[in-house]
Amino acid sequence: MTTREAVGRAIPIVLLAACLAVLLWIYVEHRNLPVNALRAKSAIVFEHPAQPGAIIDAITTAYGVYVNLEYPNDPGGEAAYIPEMFPSVEVGDSLQSFFDSIKEESDGLLVGLQIGESLCIVPKKRAWTDHRSNLDRIIGASIEDVSAAAALHAIASAVNQYSVAGYRLTLNPGAVHAGFAPPEAFRMDSVEPLIASKITAREAICRVLDESPFETSWVYGHSRGAAYLTIHFYESGTRVSRKPATPEEEAYWQNYAEIEPRG
Repeated sequence: MTTREAVGRAIPIVLLAACLAVLLWIYVEHRNLPVNALRAKSAIVFEHPAQPGAIIDAITTAYGVYVNLEYPNDPGGEAAYIPEMFPSVEVGDSLQSFFDSIKEESDGLLVGLQIGESLCIVPKKRAWTDHRSNLDRIIGASIEDVSAAAALHAIASAVNQYSVAGYRLTLNPGAVHAGFAPPEAFRMDSVEPLIASKITAREAICRVLDESPFETSWVYGHSRGAAYLTIHFYESGTRVSRKPATPEEEAYWQNYAEIEPRG
């Protein structure tokens, strides 16, 4: 075989290898869909230190998606100190790159990740001894033929079966604690079954809301003596302002929201 023939045969092999390398790079870059597939339609720039709530609102505007937020806290339920953050993104940047910016700006305290179909910003240190989040609890779930509201109630009840002294998990969908009621269908329409022998409360919540017919996001925060899970509802990209609950609705949702731990 002449040198020219050898080179001629090698060229297609090199081209094929190059194409495969490009395809592999594309796969690696986009394997975490939809995070890497999402590109900013507008820039995000904060002139002053950004609070986590402002960050998730900015993500909604720039990327058109809703992100769940879990505030960090120190053992005992006290809110953790959040460093000054100035995360930024330019038009066309991936959401993953913005998540990386949040991690860097928060000194590694907060990370963006995908749980099922849900996008979340959560504390990086999520071990129970370090973070003491009720959402870290490992629970068993066998939830069938119930509404999204009933499923969340079952998850919170499972969490609160543990003796969490003075730090129960409470629920606040649609600003229940402020006297408002979420959509009626939230407690009437059934969601897909959730069957799992070992699952974190965080993942269980994400799976329930992923399967619900509503556009939602959740915020996990802290108050003295309790943690609370607030569910926000959206329609056409706008957060819904709920109407005041009737006396009957208020009685129902008050019973729903207040779940006491059982030792």
